Amino acid sequence: MATVYGYKVKLERYGEEYYRYRSFLRRFGRLPREEQQKYQLKELKILIEYAVNKSSFYKKFYKNINIDNIKDIKDLDKLPILTKDLLRKNIQEIITIPKNKGVEAHTGGTTGTSLITYFSHRDNQQRMATLDYFKELHGFENMMMTRATFNGKHIIPPTQKKKEFWRYNAAIKQMIYSSFHINEKNIPYYIQSLNKLKPQ
Repeated sequence: MATVYGYKVKLERYGEEYYRYRSFLRRFGRLPREEQQKYQLKELKILIEYAVNKSSFYKKFYKNINIDNIKDIKDLDKLPILTKDLLRKNIQEIITIPKNKGVEAHTGGTTGTSLITYFSHRDNQQRMATLDYFKELHGFENMMMTRATFNGKHIIPPTQKKKEFWRYNAAIKQMIYSSFHINEKNIPYYIQSLNKLKPQ
């Protein structure tokens, strides 16, 4: 089932926009620093304007801020901080796309309650392209390498007796390890599995 779900997620993350944006990032990485910063500032302004115009929450949240005064990345400190708690309580007013047209994302909830956010399909693919471009810069190519991921999701049934606290996702050559079961008693099983897998 981990692999079946893995193929579903793969289709969501690695489409046409992913490859287009990854190609853009390679070109962007070769630009002079000043040009990168100009582009960054332009994108920041677009994002803030979009949030204020499309999200009822941000319209209220930034009501005392003149967003035209955001002229530099350093001006970000003029904006109020959005905490996880505020995000969790106001998610319905924050999101700007219909839920059924977005990609639902969950944090693992390792620090308490899980947090649910929503990405557009375009943003989801750009996010993955950015992550994979970063890996590429450090010598790792996603889906071409064997990898181990420690995950705060409940992937192991509570009734399971077998000392196997992981599941293999063949869709992207990924072993997913449950972070919930790591303790002094179980750690040798994790080490044994990692030594056998030999992730890059």
